[in-house]
Amino acid sequence: MESTAMEDTAMEDTAMEDTAMEGTAIGVGTRAVPPNGAPAVGLRVSVMLLALAAACGVAEHPERTCDDAAPCASGETCVRGFCVAQGCAVDEVQPCFDGDAEQIGLGVCRQGEQTCGMDGLFGACLGQVLPRAEECNGDDDDCDGRTDEIAGTQCDTGMPGACGAGELTCTEGGASCAPLVEPSEELCNGRDDDCDEGVDEALEGDECYPMDTDGCVAMGDGSHVCMGTCAPGTTTCVGEDEPACVGAILPAAMDGCTAGEGPARDDDCDGAIDEDCACEEGESQPCYGGPDATAGVGPCMRGTQTCEGGRFGACEGAVLPAAETCANEGVDDDCDGVMDDVPGLGEACEEPENVGVCAMGERACADGVLVCATRAPAPMEACDLADDDCDGSVDEAFDLSTDPANCGACGNGCAADCCDGGCTDVRFDEAHCGACGEACGDGEECCGGTCRTPSECAGCAEDCAADGRTCCSATCVDTETDELNCGGCGVACGDGQVCCGGTCVGSDPDHCGDACATCDGAELCCDGACVAQGPERCGSCDGGCGATCCDDGMHGGACVNTDTDVANCGGCGVDCPSGDVCSNGVCCAAGETYCGGESCTDLQTDRDNCGRCGRECQDGLIGLGREECVMGSCEPT
Repeated sequence: MESTAMEDTAMEDTAMEDTAMEGTAIGVGTRAVPPNGAPAVGLRVSVMLLALAAACGVAEHPERTCDDAAPCASGETCVRGFCVAQGCAVDEVQPCFDGDAEQIGLGVCRQGEQTCGMDGLFGACLGQVLPRAEECNGDDDDCDGRTDEIAGTQCDTGMPGACGAGELTCTEGGASCAPLVEPSEELCNGRDDDCDEGVDEALEGDECYPMDTDGCVAMGDGSHVCMGTCAPGTTTCVGEDEPACVGAILPAAMDGCTAGEGPARDDDCDGAIDEDCACEEGESQPCYGGPDATAGVGPCMRGTQTCEGGRFGACEGAVLPAAETCANEGVDDDCDGVMDDVPGLGEACEEPENVGVCAMGERACADGVLVCATRAPAPMEACDLADDDCDGSVDEAFDLSTDPANCGACGNGCAADCCDGGCTDVRFDEAHCGACGEACGDGEECCGGTCRTPSECAGCAEDCAADGRTCCSATCVDTETDELNCGGCGVACGDGQVCCGGTCVGSDPDHCGDACATCDGAELCCDGACVAQGPERCGSCDGGCGATCCDDGMHGGACVNTDTDVANCGGCGVDCPSGDVCSNGVCCAAGETYCGGESCTDLQTDRDNCGRCGRECQDGLIGLGREECVMGSCEPT
């Protein structure tokens, strides 16, 4: 009776659970979705509890066990050898969703399905789409009713300085971190404004001198030439947007008199030294307001100050260093020993209004002004990945798919034909037999430029050995020179190689072009031909220069300035003796300059070339206007 009571209790529990189910089976541990779409809150059935209950009764009721020979009764299923009430019908299907039911149908979220198995339990939920992390893809990935809401959130661009702070934006390719600010001009603010990993670097450390202040003159290269005791300072950031000039020595209010206090000096930086010292009427002394090392160099020369009223007057006749400009070609304006070293001269430049190679040029002096001297358009376009004729199109005259001289790429020459951008021997190519695009049929081979059967292509129609050739694929070839059969049938040379004596070698001055020519010692091998070196080709086929090209006799060369090069003074190979300098193409002793004529001269003492070539000191009697050249300056005697 006791076991019967337990069975009755289990049957009552099963009946209550069946009533609660209302005809809908729910899988263990899976949230089912009723047919009307409303969530089944708190409604879960644990079939396993029934199985445990049944198992507990098995010890006293052996008739509840099951196997293939003893199946369970109708409405039951066999689970691990025991009959338990069946939770669902085999192959029964129900909707399911493992997320919040409110998310079903929002964004990408979709419910799936689960199927009842042979054990009476629902299987895994298949086909459901659950919420995921939001991405930039035009979808509501996290199923919250919003699309791509990550746009606008802060991010790190990975760029330096002020450009590191960014904001996420959504594009077709996904999320990208765009900087909040673009690189800007560097300011004195302790920040990396131009995003180059440097802070205030463009504004500090430069030589400077206050504007509209006497004493120093700025040169074109940023340096300064100062008079007297005045000296430039250094740009320094002190918390302002613009740097301050710190450390500059400015003119004193008065020159004062430093006699007896050491070397005389120009404290007020006006070019006159100790003009406040007492002197005898008519007394004169040399004066110079520039750096001592520049006096007598180039046009710079000392002046004279005369005593008037017991005080030395202004420095008259002195020529001080000035900024080097194109307005004075042939003159060393800044008196540094180099003529026309105009800042920027010779540097690369670009002319925005021009196109192609005509947009690039070099800074040069023209009509007294520094300009960007650009190249003129070439008469014909060359295949070199550049717009040589400056018409806005690059290599438009060349078809790289068919040009044997530029097959697939500029300069890639073919020994035979060029088909579809590849070097092709139409004598043997089954896709291009006899001509590009002429393909052989199935079962045919290409031999001698004709599509034939394999048996027809087995041999050559003529006796190749009679003239020293070899039969390769039914065609007589010279394996000594054939780049597709170099040294033997089917041995093809690589791009840029030629077949010389049956060996593939690079096309160079020793094996130049298809003829395998040997170039003369000074010649180069360019485009398969031996060419002489010159300003257009110096040292290499594309090494042009605007100066003189001096070759080394071994296919090498260098661009030189024969006016100043001590190893090529006045001409290639003219080597000056040790210690000499090359002045205007003539070897001179150190400290001398060639101004024409038969010999070099000292500009510090030569009355006909005092300080610079062609400047003559005044003739006359001593004491009556005659001048002598003293340290490059014409001084009265």
